Amino acid sequence: MKDICENRHKGNAESVEAFKAARLNLTEIQREILALAATWGPVGITSKQFAFHSGRTLNAVSGRFSELIQRGKLKRNGVRRDKCGVCILSELA
Repeated sequence: MKDICENRHKGNAESVEAFKAARLNLTEIQREILALAATWGPVGITSKQFAFHSGRTLNAVSGRFSELIQRGKLKRNGVRRDKCGVCILSELA
């Protein structure tokens, strides 16, 4: 993953470290999403439900769902719940 703010902070050591920490955090969130999706199985989970269960904001997690879908780890099952698309693990599809 490329630091899109690299040109702006011009290699500032604190900014570089902040990006590394954020990148690791994304991976952690993605693993948490996959673990909860595995627990919920074919019922599936929405980003809104994950945000509630994890104590994070919807804005903080919705992009992680999109990334997991793009990587083929999650799949939308065509169902909507509470105005959100339901996702299941791709291996369950």
